[in-house]
Amino acid sequence: MAHKMVDYALWYAEQGFAVFPLKYKSKIPITQTGFKEATTDFKKIKEWWKNHPHANIGIATGKVSGGIFVIDLDIDDNKGINGYDTLRDWQKDNGVLPETIMSITGRGGYHLFFRTNRTIKSRTGILEGIDIRGDGGYVVAPPSIHNNGSRYEWEQDPNDYEIAEADETVYNLLNTNSSSTAELFRMDGNVIE
Repeated sequence: MAHKMVDYALWYAEQGFAVFPLKYKSKIPITQTGFKEATTDFKKIKEWWKNHPHANIGIATGKVSGGIFVIDLDIDDNKGINGYDTLRDWQKDNGVLPETIMSITGRGGYHLFFRTNRTIKSRTGILEGIDIRGDGGYVVAPPSIHNNGSRYEWEQDPNDYEIAEADETVYNLLNTNSSSTAELFRMDGNVIE
């Protein structure tokens, strides 16, 4: 049975995820202030999708959605970036992240959802191909459609898996490259300030 986008948006809201509409086949918010308007209010969600029945679904990350944040693994073959491989290599030295719900993005990357009671800010490039979406961010949710025509889908569905609580391994990953005085090494081994 084919569901309408509004049904998915309402289901996410039921799970405590604050949602908002994105343009069809896009990551661009329809509403003027985007994720800042994200809500779990059924009436508002129904109104948005009544006016934009094919709108993609954005989930605001952070406290507004019960403290969820997303580890975003980008895959871009053209740029030789593979966040999935980067994470796999990182886990060999640092331990494995807890199993959690995970979606496949329209470009074949992954969104790993975790829950926390800490403030997690959105940051890009914590490792090659790995970004964090937390307070002040959002992700595109399944079954939204990417501008390339691919659908976002669940690899590990919220119906079958719990959102894992972030553990020390997750926080270690989040703290990678977080120091503002990150040292840059030249080829000769000297530190560039």
